[in-house]
Parts: sequence; structure tokens; C-alpha cells
Amino acid sequence: MHAAPHDSGPEIIVTAQKTEQRLLDVPAPVTALAASTLTQNNKVRLQDFYQSVPGLNVVPNDYDGSPVISIRGITTGGATSPTVGITIDDVPLNASTSLASGEIVPDFDPSDLQRIEVLRGPQGTLYGASSLGGLLKFVTKDPSTAGISGHVETDIDGITGSNGLGYGGSAAINLPVANQVAISLSGFGRHQPGYIDNVLTGQKDVNSRDSEGVHGSLLWRPGADTSLKLSAFFQHTQAYGSSIDDTLFGLGDLEQSQARGTGTFDRSTTVFSAVGKTVVGRFQLVSVTGYSINHLRDAFDASYLLSGLSQADYGDNATGSVITNDVITRKFSEELRLSTSFGNIADWIVGGFYTHESTNSLQSAFAVNAFSGAFQGSYVNEDHFPSTYQEFAIFTDVTFHVTERFQVQVGGRESRNNQSYHETITGPDTLDLDGAPSPIIQPLERSHDSSFTFLVTPQFKISRDLMIYGRIASGYRPGGPNVTATVFNIPPTYNADRTVNYEVGSKGSLFGGKLTFDASLYYIDWKNIQLLLLNDNGSGYFSNGSRARSKGVELSSEWHPLTGLKISGFASYGKAELAEELPAASPAYGAKGDLLPYSERFSGNIAAEQRLALAEGVNVFLGGEFSRVGRREGIFRSTSVRQIYPGYNNLDIHARLAWSDWSANLYMTNVTNKRGELTGGIGSLDPVGFQYIQPRTTGLSLSRNF
Repeated sequence: MHAAPHDSGPEIIVTAQKTEQRLLDVPAPVTALAASTLTQNNKVRLQDFYQSVPGLNVVPNDYDGSPVISIRGITTGGATSPTVGITIDDVPLNASTSLASGEIVPDFDPSDLQRIEVLRGPQGTLYGASSLGGLLKFVTKDPSTAGISGHVETDIDGITGSNGLGYGGSAAINLPVANQVAISLSGFGRHQPGYIDNVLTGQKDVNSRDSEGVHGSLLWRPGADTSLKLSAFFQHTQAYGSSIDDTLFGLGDLEQSQARGTGTFDRSTTVFSAVGKTVVGRFQLVSVTGYSINHLRDAFDASYLLSGLSQADYGDNATGSVITNDVITRKFSEELRLSTSFGNIADWIVGGFYTHESTNSLQSAFAVNAFSGAFQGSYVNEDHFPSTYQEFAIFTDVTFHVTERFQVQVGGRESRNNQSYHETITGPDTLDLDGAPSPIIQPLERSHDSSFTFLVTPQFKISRDLMIYGRIASGYRPGGPNVTATVFNIPPTYNADRTVNYEVGSKGSLFGGKLTFDASLYYIDWKNIQLLLLNDNGSGYFSNGSRARSKGVELSSEWHPLTGLKISGFASYGKAELAEELPAASPAYGAKGDLLPYSERFSGNIAAEQRLALAEGVNVFLGGEFSRVGRREGIFRSTSVRQIYPGYNNLDIHARLAWSDWSANLYMTNVTNKRGELTGGIGSLDPVGFQYIQPRTTGLSLSRNF
């Protein structure tokens, strides 16, 4: 056995600032994750790999376990609009408001991706609304005219507590059609076995899920400075049951007591995009056009909230209650931008952005027999609330090259949005809501607001591969109309909230590329935070109040101390807290200094991998990754008592054998089989249930490149 030659890896190229740059040249904290590495180790959900990114937090929601994300603790934990923007190939993806379930993130399987970029801190100037905490960028691979290439992979795995096996496969091919045209196609399918047993219904492994997806692209390069990329992307995931573990209900490990057929969801995301680039005079013109359809159907157990009402209406056979959602959002967006360089003086970007979202939402509450899942009579109530969101923005970004080493980036964005909403509630229990018979009709409500965001970033290059920077950046989240405002005499609209991030950082590569690092110290001021409040009659609405702040330090690095050995990791320490107490009208109690929901004071990660050459062209990779997630607190409640989620550790290991164009990878995640608590308990829809990290999973994947 002999060591392989030293290789610190190729330079990482990202598009965090809407232009291709070395990661080391971006004056902002950015983490880039290679999709191939994630799939090799079966980290195919946000929940599987967020522990590898400083500042990123992912928790499953109460309804169906769909991921809700925050960055650097910027969240109030309620069903408010998203604080993190989501794009795929620069096409904005998730809905912008809570009316359209925008807080729920599409959980893309990385099989169809090239990389994932995580931008920490407000990104309002270049990316607009709902990025006041940060941004997730999903990036697909461009087709190439260089030649035919492809990839096939298959895997199998087992989860502790499951009676079945998981399996999956993916394939991709790149085909040059002519000197100027190439196409690429990829697809995957995956089955994850369940590992939670429902003792109420007698069902085993109820939380299994299936997912599949396809991605196709066509790239046309008629000239050196002109290109057109057309893409179609589709992913679908279906979950067959909840991952809630009712441990406080007196049940055993990995057991639950949930109404039959709940905790399910069926989610599909379809994205069409066209990215055109050309040169007009001294300007490069870029057009990014996108159209997406997000469709979510789910069902969750609402027995703790509504079972008394169900039994009153339909008798003892109605032992449970189920709420279902059917939400479909169609979103069109267009961004047009010009960029140019004035030699050694400045680089300039100017552009405009437009988006239109149309959402149709239907929420129904049913009385059911919890054992059989059978509906008892008609619905309790049915709530239909279509909404629209429209935004216009202009933005500019200028980088002044003051000297060869010192530059200052200045940017601004003016945005305006218009929204509409109306609602109809029907059913036998409308009398309990406003004392009037069915239906309750909320007339068409409109709202609009505007926001200006800015960016100032001085940067000093000590050398080509070492720099320090400062950063003042702002972000905003749009306000909007309130539900049933006319009926319940509550404020018809609520306002946007804003963040301003003050940051100093340094990043670089030392010792001939053997050591790279990214360090930042930040303070985020969050004003007019959006809160879910209650009216005197118990109806919910959104309002603004209080201030919050997030402050901390982050350090990440990668080190190649010996030939073939790579050590990487991060440490993050901070505090996201209320800067003022919550307003008296809030249904929740929050004192100055109270931690924001789900934010930990400390998190860290360290990974190591040793590469050894067994023979010519045959290498073995041995590695492991250890993560620490600190203690967190749950959502704000009517008293100072909140759910405490203890800190937990997680250990993953892998061994990969690579020869010729083949690779076989044996992996184990959550080696110690910890039950790290993510969410649930006090304040959740199921106060005796929790959702945990996935139990120990052991798997094997086999792949080939050609």
C-alpha cells in the first residue's frame, strides 16, 4: 500500500453574487456543498446535511414533517412567511407568503444537482424579498459539447427499527448534438423505509416515503459570447405517515399513536427556466425566465385541537380529527440584468425583476374514526383562500476598484409588491367562529408595500488568496393582508420586517492551498418582526412588534496536512434573542433576552477523510464526520415555559473504494443511534410527540462514470 499524491482539490467556483467567482473571492460567508458527495453518503434531505453548514438550521414542521429553515437564528418559529430565499439556477422558487405556505421548503434530492450554495446573512440587494436571513441556491449542471459522458448509481440501505430496506438509483447522460448544441438528461428514484410503528392502528413502519425526479437541459452556444440554456426540472415526494414519536405518551421507542392516514404528504415541484446571455456593445445582457408549479397535499392529526368538536357534531365514532391542505402555487419570474467593466475602475450590474404568484389553498377539517381513518359525516369546516403576490424591483451593484488590492462594493434595490386575498369558510361549525351561519365570506382584501435594501462591502486583498472584508447588508420580508380581517375586525394588513447585518470577515488559502478558512463576526438587527397574534375572539392574525438581534462568530476551514488526508469543519457560537419583549397583544410571552426558537448557542462539525492508493488507479477513502448541535428552545408560548431540546451529537462514517470509473461506498449515519430532538412537545400540535433525527442507517452505493 502506498500513499496517493497530494491533492488539495480544484478551486471552488460559485455564483453567489450572480457571476462566476472563486469562493475565496466572494466577500461574504458562503458554503458550497458538492451534490455528488451528498448522494454518495445518502445525505439526500436538508435534514441530513444541514449540520455540515454553519448557521443553518432545519426543523420539520408540525403538520407533515416538511422542512422549515432558518439561518443565523432569524425566525420566530410560527407559521409566518419565509425568512430564507430559495432559488434553482437563479430562478426564485418558494412562495413569498405564509398564505401560500412559503415557509415550507422544497426538499430537493441532490441527485439532479451539481452543488448547493448556502449564503448566510441578508441577501436583499441581489435576491430581493424573503432573504432577510440568507439564501439557499440549488445549482444544476450545464450540458457540455466536449463529448458523451454519463453516470449511473444504485444504492441500498437499512434503518434501525425498520422491517424493510431502502433502495434507489440514478442516472445521467450528456450528449453533444452539434458543435454548438448539447443536451443533458438525469433522473432518480428512491424509496426510504419507515421505522415508526403506530400502536393505535397496528401499522408498522408508517413513515416510509418515495421520491423521484427528472431534469433535462439544452444548451446552445451560437457564439463565444452568446448562449441559451433551457431547462425542465421535476421532483416528487410522497410520504405515507408521520415521523412523530409519541414517547411521552407512555409508548416505546419509535412508536406513535396517531389517527390512521395522518402525517402524509404528496409534494411535487416543477420548474421551467430559460437563461440567455449575450453581449450588447460593452455590456453583457443576461435574462433569467422561470415558471414553477409547487403542489402540496397533506393531512395531519388535529385531535388535540378538534376531537371534542368532532365528537359533539358526529358522536362517539368521531374519535379523532384530521386537517387536510391542498395548496398549489404557480409562479412566473423574469430578471433582466446588464453588467459591464470599466477597466480597472469599476464593475457594474444593473437590472430589473418581476414575479407573479397565484396560489389556490383549500384547508378542510374532518371528523374521523382514529382507528380506521374513516370520515364521519361531512367536514367540520372547509376554508378556501386563494391569494396572489406580485413584485417589481430594480437593483444595481457597483464594485469600485480603489486600488489593485482595495475595492468597495455598493448596491441598492427598490422593491414594491402588491397582494390580494379572499376567503370563504363553510361548514356546520362556522357558528363557533363568528356567531353567523355558513358561509363566512371575507371580501377581497388588497395590500401593497415597498422596501429599499442596500449593501456596502469594502474588501482588501492581502494577496491573491487572502483577504479581509467588512459587510453591511440589509434584507426584508414583505407584509401582506390578514385573513378574515373584515369578519373579525382585525387590522387588514401587516407591514414588512427588515434586517441589517454588520459583519467583518476574512477568508483565504495558506501554505500552498493546504489550508483554507472562512471566518466572520456578525451582528444582525431585526426590526418590526412579524408575529402571529390573537384577537379577543381567538382568531389569529399577523402584526408587527418588537425587535430581535442575532450576533455571533463563525469559523470554517479545510486542511490537507498530509498526503491524501483532508480535515474540514466549522465552529459557530452565537445568540439569537429578543431585543425587546413581545407586545402585550401577542398570545405569546417573550422577555428581552429570550432566545429565538430553535436557535442554538453552539454548533460544530469536524470531518476527516484519508485517501490511500492500493494500486495504480485504485484508491480507498476512509472517513468520518462528527457534529454537535447545542441546546435549543421551542416556540414562544403564553407563559415563560417553553419546550427545551437538549443538545446532541451525531457521528457518520464511510469507506469508499474507487477504481477506474467505478466507485463503491459503504456508509453509516448516526452511528451511535442517538435520538436527537428536532421539534415537538410543548406548544406543538401534538404536545406529547417529538420528531428526531433519523436512527442509525447503514447502506452501500455503487456507481460508475463514463
